[in-house]
Amino acid sequence: MTTETLERNVTKVGALLRSPVTTQWLTDVIQNDNRLELALSIGSKLDLAGLRELKGDVLFIEIDAADPAEIRTLGQFLSDGAAPPVIVTSSSIDVQSMRALMKIGLLDVLPQPLSTADLAKAIESALARRVRTPAVERPKKGPVISFLKSGGGVGATSLIVQGACAMARGKNPASPVVLDLDIQFGAAAILMDAAQKVSIIDLISDPQRLDGALLKAAMVRPHNRFDLLPAPARIPPVDEIDPAAINATIALASRNYSATLLDLPMLWSQWVHTALEGSDAIVLVVRLTVPSLRQARAQMDMLRSEGLQDVPLFVVANEVDTGLFASAGPSLKKAETALGRKIDFCIPRHDAMRSAADRGQPLSEVSAGRSLEAKLASMMSVILERTATTNQIKAKAA
Repeated sequence: MTTETLERNVTKVGALLRSPVTTQWLTDVIQNDNRLELALSIGSKLDLAGLRELKGDVLFIEIDAADPAEIRTLGQFLSDGAAPPVIVTSSSIDVQSMRALMKIGLLDVLPQPLSTADLAKAIESALARRVRTPAVERPKKGPVISFLKSGGGVGATSLIVQGACAMARGKNPASPVVLDLDIQFGAAAILMDAAQKVSIIDLISDPQRLDGALLKAAMVRPHNRFDLLPAPARIPPVDEIDPAAINATIALASRNYSATLLDLPMLWSQWVHTALEGSDAIVLVVRLTVPSLRQARAQMDMLRSEGLQDVPLFVVANEVDTGLFASAGPSLKKAETALGRKIDFCIPRHDAMRSAADRGQPLSEVSAGRSLEAKLASMMSVILERTATTNQIKAKAA
């Protein structure tokens, strides 16, 4: 609570509501109780930006409990670890949605119609938890960068692992982590010749036990360059992935590493959407071929249709032919016309990348690989710098 609030013994309730009935009810209740103060926001859409702008000793949020996307968003907000106690209300609460809300850690859920007595009990319970849990500063969070593929064989995973190697050797060495979320066909460990101890599937099987120590114990460290959480050796069903557990793993990684790089699969699902929504930037990897560019355009259209157009997007053209072979596919200018936007980075085709993959080594350890590693280091540096600038602008605007 603020000093002013403590002196007045007033509890500030930050509310995000959508229903006129709920808005009027809460306004009337708080106006008639001199122990409460209301900071009201009205919105029809639940998103992370709006949730993070809420201020109060307790947050009171109205949701559509029948919408899994809203519960995922709430779970992502709670996983930041710095939110005040949250009370949720909804007109569509049933047994299934109640279980989902409890799974993401929500303890105070009020069905509608609301009662003054239920609200008082919920606020008292929330404040008691706040007293038991000392207030801490929002933990520092490293950026989360998600890599999307325009199609199979574009070399995205090689860019990720070699980019992480490059970050660890740059002028300002970073401590990145790579989470291989290509659950069924992830190859990050193979490309680095790294032995798998446990996988992302093992880690999220019991999210209640998940903490920083467990996360780091699950990592392998290829060539002592970066930490890697591999994909599983077996091929698991994609539908067994819990979006809330994936989100908690990503949030934990971002608090323990300077940058978190996500290798995402070529599929759209609830948990992939959750990962993208929580990202600070998305890197779309393409090749200068007609099929790849068409699939890249489809991916960009999908990002917009999923409401992810506000997440900064970088497009990387990988394995770009130069010299005599430069005319084999669409030119850079034609590729940008097909995509309807600029291509941010071009990575040339280089024998060193194939040699590094075959040997499971960093580029710097194969013949003629250092020049390509320098290009990747420069690319990752620019992505991180631009992402940091964007985050600073968003923070000031909030």
